[in-house]
Amino acid sequence: MKLILELPNTSFIKLIREQQKLSKHFVQKTFLLSQNLKELIEKIKLLLGILKERSDTKLILGDNSLAEYLSERLQCPEEVAKYLISKQPALQNKSLTKMNEMIDFLYKQGFQPIHMRRVPKILLHSVETTKKRLKEL
Repeated sequence: MKLILELPNTSFIKLIREQQKLSKHFVQKTFLLSQNLKELIEKIKLLLGILKERSDTKLILGDNSLAEYLSERLQCPEEVAKYLISKQPALQNKSLTKMNEMIDFLYKQGFQPIHMRRVPKILLHSVETTKKRLKEL
C-alpha cells in the first residue's frame, strides 16, 4: 500500500500565511495597547497625586492664605509671615503637608517659633535631612 502525500493547495498556504500576518499584527497592536495603557496609568497616578496634594493643602489652610497659616504656626503677625515668604519665595511652592511636618518636628525638638522666623529656610528642608543634621550636632 502506497502512502500518497498530498501537497496542500496554494489557497490553503495563502490562508495560513494570511493567518500568520494577522496574528503578528494582533500581537503588535496588543503590545502597543499595553504600552499606551501603562502610560495612561502613570498619568492617572500623577493626576491623583496632584489632587491629593491640593486636597491636603486645603485641609491645612482651610480658607487662610499661606501668610495667615505661617502667622498662626510661627506665632507672628501676618506682615512678618509675608516678609518671610518674600525672603524665601520657595515657601510658596513647598508642600504644606511637608512644611507642617517640619514645623511639628522642630517644635518637638524644642525649637521655638522665633528660631524658625530667624531662619525660615529650615522649613524648606525635609524632616529626614534635618534629623541627620541634628544628630551630627
